[in-house]
Amino acid sequence: MNPQPDYRIYPSLLDKFNDYSIDLACRVYITKVNLRDFMQVKNTLNLQILDLMQEEGCEFAFPTTTVDLPERKGGCGRQRQQRLPQRGKLSPQATDEG
Repeated sequence: MNPQPDYRIYPSLLDKFNDYSIDLACRVYITKVNLRDFMQVKNTLNLQILDLMQEEGCEFAFPTTTVDLPERKGGCGRQRQQRLPQRGKLSPQATDEG
């Protein structure tokens, strides 16, 4: 990533391995104080990180949660099942069907 006049990037490091993620620590000094400009710089940096990951062939799998709803008396008499994605889903092809 190339630093811009609006921000300075410090060395990043592997922070820790979580149950569902590999956490990176990125420190950036952003000179914008206006919230709109700050959010725009933050978005640009996040998209650059995503582009780098995709260029390197990294794939992201996100866990899903299955919610089984019990039968209701007087209801339709069948059990419904719904798969809910965990937060942070980046791409539709990177899902865990297990």
